Amino acid sequence: MLLGSGLGTASAQATEEATDLQTVAAAALSGYDALIGDVRFVGEMAGFPGAADMAEGMLAMATQGRGLAGLGLDTTRPLGVVLQTDGTQFAPLACIPISDIDPMMDMLDTFQLDYDELGEGVVQIDLPDQTLYVKQSGEWTYVAQSADAFDAAPADPLPVLSELVSEYDLGVRAYVQKVPPMYRQVALNALRSGMQQGLERGDEESDEDYEQRVELAESQVDQLSNLIEELDEFTIGWSLDAETESTFLDIVLTALSGTDMAMALDSYGDQPSTFPGFFDGEAAAGLIGTSQSQPELLEKQRPQLESQIEVFRTQIDQAIDEQDEFPGEEDRTKLKAAATDLLDAYEALVFDGRGEAAASLTTNEGEGLAAMGAIYVPTPDKVEAALKNLASVLESKPQFPGMQWDADEHAGVRMHLLSMPLPPEAAAVSPLLGDKIEIALGFAEKAVYFGVGRNAIDQIKTGFDDSRARDGEETPPLEGFISVGQMVEAFLPMADANSKPIMQLVLDAINEQPEGTDHVRLSGTEVESGVRLRYEAESGVLKAAAAAAAAAQAQAAGGF
Repeated sequence: MLLGSGLGTASAQATEEATDLQTVAAAALSGYDALIGDVRFVGEMAGFPGAADMAEGMLAMATQGRGLAGLGLDTTRPLGVVLQTDGTQFAPLACIPISDIDPMMDMLDTFQLDYDELGEGVVQIDLPDQTLYVKQSGEWTYVAQSADAFDAAPADPLPVLSELVSEYDLGVRAYVQKVPPMYRQVALNALRSGMQQGLERGDEESDEDYEQRVELAESQVDQLSNLIEELDEFTIGWSLDAETESTFLDIVLTALSGTDMAMALDSYGDQPSTFPGFFDGEAAAGLIGTSQSQPELLEKQRPQLESQIEVFRTQIDQAIDEQDEFPGEEDRTKLKAAATDLLDAYEALVFDGRGEAAASLTTNEGEGLAAMGAIYVPTPDKVEAALKNLASVLESKPQFPGMQWDADEHAGVRMHLLSMPLPPEAAAVSPLLGDKIEIALGFAEKAVYFGVGRNAIDQIKTGFDDSRARDGEETPPLEGFISVGQMVEAFLPMADANSKPIMQLVLDAINEQPEGTDHVRLSGTEVESGVRLRYEAESGVLKAAAAAAAAAQAQAAGGF
């Protein structure tokens, strides 16, 4: 019954064609047994090992000792809801794995609920605030808001639901192109109405500036309109894995073939990074990603993108004119020049089509925080010119220590250094930063590098040399992570008296888990006609969250 991505079967398609009903969304739960297993796992992790037994006890009380299995539910099979439409109205249909409806009817009698048997197996149940219709067919029982919805009920929804629960404990999928056009238009009209309400003209805004701002807002609405028209399917799936003691949430987007969105999503295919040495998987945090937009798409988007950039230029120039910190005309001119160079660099990057970056944050004991990174920039000279203009303006400020231009050079990378002593009031962060902040910026052909922390220049050199040694190494299109344990440990010495006990309990909980299982991760991978974004929390993070919740509760109750 569910179509798209291989979900629909030939019989399901025939059913839809015969009834003129379309499935626009579906939600599936992996089953009662799996759900109780998740409750048991979460309860044990949170220090409440009886959570699952308590939940089952409450269900038993609600069903007068029968339990869901006693009502005929097959606790091993998935259950779910499909949302159908005839083009004008939506009709949800619940699919429940009950092959014998008699125990459920007995339950209705027990609770003295009114119901009528309408024939052909359809039962009308009158609840205090609504009327439901139930029909048992084969191995399944269906629940709907109207008897007509059963005309399109599948003989066996298991293949439909299994598509989602094969990957997720709970999955929801929307088939955007099957949403009736009138409803898609209503959504777009609401967006346009909201945009118009937010476009009140400023008292001192010129005609040209106002027109540019309106044009930018309209282009953004047009982008959302194209998204709605070109998005094929949208899926959200969540799963809890008791074996690995981790959990993840997926967001999957697929586009109609041949559309601009399909070309945009295709830019996230596997492409090796030229900066792998700046991504350290053992660090406290890291990010790496590459993409390559298709020239055809960039040319189609060029007028809109150029218009947006021009609006940014105008807005930035106005903001500079309106601020009072740099009243001199010469300083304002330099700031505007810096902004122009940065926007020129951004424009060149956009129309180059390649996106690439890598960075890492470390918290090595005794060395404090340190960061390094690299960004693909087709015109690094523009960024460097902007830096020099900004530094020239800041030199008038007594607290600005000045830049060390051309402080070092390494394999064609020219590096400038800013070394700024920390003020006395920042002594609390000295374990992380030391007595000064060092920021190094490096410029080379089509790349800008940065290093932060002690030995900032060495950070750039190390990342650059490692990247050369690993040239051509396969890298993911998008990957990022945070090591919760390393971050908590780094900030623990500076925590206040109220926070320190909780942070210590969190750290202890993480240290009880296998090493390296304390990450929150983000990854992006290519799927057929689209892209999948996955957010994952490992076992150490789940344990830490449970410990933090318990500690916060105890603290609120006066336990600390």
